[in-house]
Amino acid sequence: MVSYLNAQVTKIGKAAVVFEEIPFERQLTSQSHIREMNVLVSSMRLDKIIAAVLKLSRRKANQLIESEKVKLNYLVQPKVSYVVDIGDLISVRGYGRFTISRDNGLSKGGKHKLIIDRITHK
Repeated sequence: MVSYLNAQVTKIGKAAVVFEEIPFERQLTSQSHIREMNVLVSSMRLDKIIAAVLKLSRRKANQLIESEKVKLNYLVQPKVSYVVDIGDLISVRGYGRFTISRDNGLSKGGKHKLIIDRITHK
């Protein structure tokens, strides 16, 4: 395959390219790490969770959702009031992604105590 690609593909866009075969052991691997964090939210609405996890205002969270920069389980979610479930993956363009891992019940004030797994890349 390498010889075919070298013969057929010399440029991608305006950049010159050369293909090289590398052993499987040297291939790139994902360097993502999961950081667990605790969050208190008054409801399981998408905008409130994004605001709490990313430490943004609800107004900024609403703007991100309405400008289609938020994906819920790999699909764009345009509704700010969408109710999120445990296990959902939320991805915000420019801010990263996180999953709602567990719900630890309610606080004395009636807020949801959530455990969030924030995915970071190094």
